[in-house]
Amino acid sequence: MTAVLAESLDLNGVRASAIAVHERAAGIARLLGDRVAESDALFNLGETYLRTDDYVTGMDLLDRARIGYRTASEALGEANALCYLGLGRYLSADYPAAITILEQAIEMYRELGDRRRRDGALPRIRDVILASTRAAAITGPNPPARVPELIFAPAEVERVLYSG
Repeated sequence: MTAVLAESLDLNGVRASAIAVHERAAGIARLLGDRVAESDALFNLGETYLRTDDYVTGMDLLDRARIGYRTASEALGEANALCYLGLGRYLSADYPAAITILEQAIEMYRELGDRRRRDGALPRIRDVILASTRAAAITGPNPPARVPELIFAPAEVERVLYSG
């Protein structure tokens, strides 16, 4: 319920109130000892901070959510947190870390049999590769080793990254 309320506040431009709702939800869940609910609130809070361009805070909260999901053996939550951590690394231009984290999320989705989420994460890796290639072209003479993957469709990127 708090996630829906906070999302509504956020979409209507009342981001500070959305943050307060998520913080309160995390605190209440912590008091109740509900690790999954606390992780859900931390995840939502981290996602909100990413939208405010406060990547450091957002990634810290997402990592706390990831740890909480792992502790509670909630693999899908952990994979989702990894996916958003990868997004945070991408947004903060830490491309190698973004690729590594997104690969971990994709592998978890594969293990869970969640093709929809796995297929949704594959284009994110492509976006990171494109951004890192552009950055390398601007800042240095040597492009990243993964440049050939840029010409492949997402399914082909998956084949190249995960074959063998």
